[in-house]
Amino acid sequence: MSELVDELWSLPVAVTASHGGRDNGLLALTAVPATIVPEAPRLLVELAHGGLTHELVLASRAFALHLLRSPPNETTLSLVAALGLRSGRDGEKLDGFDVRRGTTGAPILLDALAYFELQVTHTLDLGDMTVVVGDVVAAERLSAGPPLRFDELDAHMPPGWTETRRADELAAARKRRSLCS
Repeated sequence: MSELVDELWSLPVAVTASHGGRDNGLLALTAVPATIVPEAPRLLVELAHGGLTHELVLASRAFALHLLRSPPNETTLSLVAALGLRSGRDGEKLDGFDVRRGTTGAPILLDALAYFELQVTHTLDLGDMTVVVGDVVAAERLSAGPPLRFDELDAHMPPGWTETRRADELAAARKRRSLCS
């Protein structure tokens, strides 16, 4: 069944946030439009509990969501490794990447394909994840080309890369879900 669910993942997205002088980011499974009103775009992303970025998004009520470049270059692969394979509690994830501050205060990754800045409007706590919905307050395409897809990213990353941090994350997520059931 998990292989079938994996087919739903399409675009990995980088999510960044800032609060109280602390910046962080993570790699999220995907993001989707959350409205049919074209003049008021709204996006939805799921953030795993326990992560520093999750805390920063909820505290600041703002975040930036980035589409990554395809095909992935060395900078994109380094960004994926920094955001997806280590914890922001162990050090600064964004050090060494070109970043500027957005209108919401969220860090904007300048090596991304594009970004959206969002103000949080709704959240839904699912126990192991929080669904975060935000109104787009700014957006920009930083370079031409298509966005990176998970199947393409997997082909460029070392075997088992998604499992590198998953054991601890999965154990914590399972515990949170059992407490909410």
